[in-house]
Amino acid sequence: MPRHSSRARARLTLLAALSSLIACLPPLAAATEQPSSSSRDITGLWEADSSHGHPEALVRIEGYHGHYTGTVVRLLKSGTDPDKRCSECSGPRHNQPIVGMEIIWNLEDGNEAGHYRNGKILDPDSGKIYDFKATVSPDGQTLSGRGFIGLSLLGKTQTWQRRDPEMLHHNDNGNKGP
Repeated sequence: MPRHSSRARARLTLLAALSSLIACLPPLAAATEQPSSSSRDITGLWEADSSHGHPEALVRIEGYHGHYTGTVVRLLKSGTDPDKRCSECSGPRHNQPIVGMEIIWNLEDGNEAGHYRNGKILDPDSGKIYDFKATVSPDGQTLSGRGFIGLSLLGKTQTWQRRDPEMLHHNDNGNKGP
């Protein structure tokens, strides 16, 4: 059996330790190429656009164990009464304030990160309820939501933008306040 000098043993020990450390590190390519699933999380504050591309409302989407709901927290359309009610809604939503109303429900995680399915969405202007699915962009800043009846081919897609929750602490003029 060959005898190693103390210097050679120290080098072998150091080499073994470095090899173990490198083996524990995640591959750099995988870390830079794939967005994290948390960046594609649907929860947060979203600026909902109308069918004409104008900001209509801020919607907060919250989730619990893979199921999500969306609630209107502020109306944005210029000239809109902040106490506007859902006059076209039926059932328990009829004439209820739109701010505070849950307009997305039953939305659940899809098969891939950033994809959500099997939800429902209410259009407070018409009172109509549609099937709903959504996809969050890889950078997590854009939500493409599709409302449809039956087949998703027969629907309409809206693009929403993620907003900073701090926006809720500013009035319509951008100043601090309610």
